[in-house]
Amino acid sequence: MTAGNSGLCLRYLDMYCSGRDLHELTSLLAEDLHFEGPLAEFSSAREYIDALLADPPSGCRYNLLHQFEKGEYVNLIYRFTRGDVTTVMSQLFRVRNGTISSTRLIFDTAPFLSRTRP
Repeated sequence: MTAGNSGLCLRYLDMYCSGRDLHELTSLLAEDLHFEGPLAEFSSAREYIDALLADPPSGCRYNLLHQFEKGEYVNLIYRFTRGDVTTVMSQLFRVRNGTISSTRLIFDTAPFLSRTRP
């Protein structure tokens, strides 16, 4: 089960970065998913998927730097690139009953927010 937790989280990240078939992410997420990040928070998989569909994460990629797993918790630390912006992200997942039940994403928002300013 332990190796499966890391694999599940990496599959999520691959699917997220592909930007394709975002509805398929629901098979990896618990219905009552709790997502917390510096720019948004969601209390269900449906809310989260709807937000992704409104602003698809296309054109991004990641390079895995470190991976840690202990029981139902997986932490992925990766270099994330979208367009010309790159930053290091840390994402802590909790996997329960074969799905991601919660995730906390931590990163410096400045490189992304500076792109939206005139």
